[in-house]
Amino acid sequence: MAANERVVVTAQNNGVWRVEFDGGRSGGSFKSCKAALAYAGDLVDQHPGAGIRLQPGG
Repeated sequence: MAANERVVVTAQNNGVWRVEFDGGRSGGSFKSCKAALAYAGDLVDQHPGAGIRLQPGG
């Protein structure tokens, strides 16, 4: 993950939360928003300058 990259957290219709990186690489799927955001937050903590973008699902 690059320092200026964003982690994208997207809600899916099936209750799964998907985590991806700006470039489209998968970061995994999670069964709760809390778990997805905790994972994304840990990544951002490790890479100063990175960010999180929340995206509505569909």
